[in-house]
Amino acid sequence: MRLNTAVALVALCTGLGADASAADSACPVTRPNDQGYVRPHHIELRHGNEWLATSLSPFDGKVTFRPGGAGCMDEKGALWIKWPWWRKVRGRLTIETARFGGGGQELKGRVLPYYGETGFQPSGVGFPGPGCWQVTAHVAEGSLSFVTLVDTVGNGPPPCKE
Repeated sequence: MRLNTAVALVALCTGLGADASAADSACPVTRPNDQGYVRPHHIELRHGNEWLATSLSPFDGKVTFRPGGAGCMDEKGALWIKWPWWRKVRGRLTIETARFGGGGQELKGRVLPYYGETGFQPSGVGFPGPGCWQVTAHVAEGSLSFVTLVDTVGNGPPPCKE
């Protein structure tokens, strides 16, 4: 059973610092596989499998948090961004983020209620800090994972509003 399908996540913005090239080569970011259940089907950079899909547009392997950019930082310093999912099978979506290759840091994603049991499901994906992260979403018996490089520019994003 294919419970984990590696998927590529890509950059919100360009502009990583001088250390980015070393970090880029050490983080095996996932590339879009143009599969999965996404409506409308014209969405670019589709990633998925028979259970779940996501759109990686406008990313390119990295998620960069910057002042005035997308996302926010919570009171513990975790970086959060809105993330779309499409569920082909019935079930509750759960999401977790873990440092790629281990390291003990993990974070549970936030799933918005009232979106039914199938179809589109918005979420908040959180990263405990910069680095190489694996995001895994689960629904029913299936899951979908991708690896992305996360970085901050300047003081990072604004504080999250609760």
